[in-house]
Amino acid sequence: MKPEYVRLTQMAILEVDKKFLGQFACCVQNKHPLLAQKLYQVFGILTIMSTQMNEAYNLRVESRVQETQIVDLIDRVVWYAREGLQILEEYVLPMVANYRDLKVLSFKLRASFYYLYTLFHNQPPLNFESKQSTRAWGRPPTYRKIDKGRVVDLSYSHPSYFRGTFSRQNSPNSSFSGGSQPYSEFSRNFIVDYHDYRPITLQYFQEAASLADSTLRANHPLRISIKVGYATYVSECLHDKEGSHQIASATVAETHNKQGPQNDEISSDAAMLVEVLTNMMRHDKHLNDGAKNCNY
Repeated sequence: MKPEYVRLTQMAILEVDKKFLGQFACCVQNKHPLLAQKLYQVFGILTIMSTQMNEAYNLRVESRVQETQIVDLIDRVVWYAREGLQILEEYVLPMVANYRDLKVLSFKLRASFYYLYTLFHNQPPLNFESKQSTRAWGRPPTYRKIDKGRVVDLSYSHPSYFRGTFSRQNSPNSSFSGGSQPYSEFSRNFIVDYHDYRPITLQYFQEAASLADSTLRANHPLRISIKVGYATYVSECLHDKEGSHQIASATVAETHNKQGPQNDEISSDAAMLVEVLTNMMRHDKHLNDGAKNCNY
């Protein structure tokens, strides 16, 4: 995906997440003041890091991470992600078992913070310049449908998938940059340890999607927000355009087929996110058509 397209997608998701986060914090403030305090802290972190996150992503894609100023910007994003994740895992998640919608949002935010680790602090670092429409090593994906049409790529969850990635990382066809680490010498490993965060991020998106499918109606903005983030992650970090398209198309179809009562504001949020998914499908189709034409 183009950086500007990803930026607009992330902004759309972030605005919906912040809106619900603020509403939940207000609702639980009297009964659970500690939970409300932590939710407001996460809200503040999302607000502060939103501009920095977009700028860091655009500059990361442009391969300008050798500049000290850019490295500092990326470090701030990683630091904020770490702080938000710590609040979620230590305080919020243990207290939201009885709050259905808030639990879904908490699962989604956890996946989103790990998504930032994958973008900016992954080992091996991601190559954002891949223009391939499917996985670069050419192995056909294996999908199955579960939980109201949720698409899961089984091969991503298997350890051999990631061992295979490392064994191919120096291949000319690799989607990841295995031979160089453009900002590792400047980065602060003490903020967060370097790991391959792709498996755990995928797992958390799948868990969030499964929970949303089982507890929320198909046209609920939180559910659609999870699917937008899930599809974007699969496309941007796993370079699986086909998988991203399947997630997006299934979500759009389910949303249109299972309309339910909702107020105008929620309906507007849902419609906006469905439009994001529809544009994502068109974008991926355009890339796939372009790739096919290049083969002639």
